[in-house]
This record gives sequence, C-alpha cells and structure tokens, in this order.
Amino acid sequence: MEKYLKLVVYILWIIVGLVGCIWLLWNIYAVVSGRNLDIVVPYVVGMEKDKAEELLRSIGLEVEIKETSSSTVKAGVVISQNPQSGRKVKAKKTVTLEISSGRGKIILPDWKGKNWAEVKDYLTNSGIKFSLKEVFSAQLPQGVVVNQNPEAGKELSEDDTLIIEVSSGPPPTVSVPELNGLSLIEVKAKLEEAGLKLGRVIWIGSPESSKEVVFEQVPAKGEKVSAGSAVSLKLTYPAGVEKNDIVFQLNPITLILPPGNMYEVKIVTIDNNGKSIVYQSYHRGEEKVELLVPLRGKGEVEIYLNEELCKREEF
Repeated sequence: MEKYLKLVVYILWIIVGLVGCIWLLWNIYAVVSGRNLDIVVPYVVGMEKDKAEELLRSIGLEVEIKETSSSTVKAGVVISQNPQSGRKVKAKKTVTLEISSGRGKIILPDWKGKNWAEVKDYLTNSGIKFSLKEVFSAQLPQGVVVNQNPEAGKELSEDDTLIIEVSSGPPPTVSVPELNGLSLIEVKAKLEEAGLKLGRVIWIGSPESSKEVVFEQVPAKGEKVSAGSAVSLKLTYPAGVEKNDIVFQLNPITLILPPGNMYEVKIVTIDNNGKSIVYQSYHRGEEKVELLVPLRGKGEVEIYLNEELCKREEF
C-alpha cells in the first residue's frame, strides 16, 4: 500500500512539473512575442488610410476597414476608430477604422437668385469645390447668384468643380466714341480704350474712296451703352468692286453649348470663295463660344456640333 501511495505521489509530481514547464515555456514565448504586453491604441482619426493602417500593424494590432460616405471628410481619411485612442489592448487586437469614401455624387439645387453668402456657406460645409466668377447684371443686385454650371438637377461628383456666377451689379455705362473716318486698326484701339467690343463689320464697295475707313457706326457717337457692348461698322472698300456691293464681312457668332461633356464645334462658311471650314475646336458643355466669322461677300454660316448641323444663318 505504501509503495502504491509513493508511486501516486511521484506521478503527481511529474504532472505538476510538466504543467509548470508548459506554463513557463508559454510565458517565455508570450514575452518574446509580446502577447502578454498591453498596447496603447494610438490616435489615427484624420490620418490617411494607408498611414493609419501601417502604424497600427507596426505595433502588433490588426486592422479592419469599413468605408462610409462623408460630406465633411475627404476620401481616404479616417473618420473614427474602435477601440478609441488611449485604450490598452493585447497584441493582435483588431482595431476597426471607418474610412471616408468621399461625399459621392449629389443632385445640385437651384441657386439662381439666391444670396451668395448663404450659398457659399452651404458649399463650404458640404465640401463642394467651386469656382466664383463675378459678372455684371442689369436684372439682379450685387451679391446674388446669376448662373451656375452644372445647372440645378444635375449630378456633381466629388472631383467636379461647380462654377458659380455672382452679380457685381449693373454694368457701368460708357459713351460710344466717334469712329467714322478711322481704319479698322484704329477702331479696335478706340473700342478697347472705351471698354467696348467689335460687332458686325461690313466692307461696302466704294470706288470713289481711296482707302478703307468707317463711314457708318451703330450705336452712333455719344450714345450711352453698357460696358462690353458691341459696335457694328460699315467700311468703304476702294477699288475693283461695284459700288454698294458687300465685299467682305465679319459676323459675330455667339453659341451657348447644351449640357454634356465635350463638343466638337465646327463653323463652315459658304460665300463667294465657296465652302470653307473657318473654325474647328472642342469645348465643354454649357460653355459660351463667341467668334467673329469672315464671309467674302454675302453668304451663309453653318454651325455643327459633333458633325451634326445645329444652326444655319444667312448674312
């Protein structure tokens, strides 16, 4: 019996020793691997996703990513974290990061006629990129939105920029200068000095004249017009033509493109020289295109958008 008890005690001691060795080995492994050390969770809110993830993994923590849209935090930046910063956790603990995917697409409201200060606050708080352009307006007082591009009801993605036109009040009025008797080069200088622009120009056959000069202008000298207005002219064309024939003309063309991405604008003239392409270029949707189109004698102007005829006008 005594022998049996000694054997049992011996076996128990062996088991206790094995358990102790296992416990000791585990603690040695835990110390070496850092498993039994508390890790203080760092503050990563506001950091870019890659940098936050790199920091957390470098101190022995796992990372879980969840994306959510945000109108105030730009895409790829940490909005929140769980556990919070300052908490002590064990190694391999998973920290969940909420990452902004940006504000996504929004449907634009109608801001025309609204106070710019209020609109600006909304755009800033919503994280919408915008470009401000001040324009004269005879109808809307200073500080009121005149136009927006894209228009109300259109989608605006995070990378797009909204163009806002705001009234700077009515345009100043200027007096039209005397242009009769001047050459076209002299006229351009006079108009620029007065804050006006060149409108339609027609050269009329005048065999009795010795040079090309203005003999008629609209508006007339001394009339009060808004700054930036166009002045149309008739000039004499001296030799080699019939009297009063239209020899040559420059015609102002204004085109406001429909909504869309890009348009190829092509302008074709049909005149005494035949059919010619006088302009061909790409423009963004809703852009305003202003040109002076030349014609030899009387003729037609055709305007094409993406190779489709959209307008024909006779001059």
